[in-house]
Amino acid sequence: MRSFRITLALTALTILAAAGVAAAQVTPAASFDEALQAARQNDQLVVVDFYTDW
Repeated sequence: MRSFRITLALTALTILAAAGVAAAQVTPAASFDEALQAARQNDQLVVVDFYTDW
């Protein structure tokens, strides 16, 4: 029963943390260099998403 409560608590914390991340402001940048500069100034991460259909 104790392990179930721990698992439940960790699951709840994970869901709450994910909800906070999902609510973050995402702004696309015109160029990679611009994104890096803005991320450095604001102490944030840069997410690079690309797609190809070779």
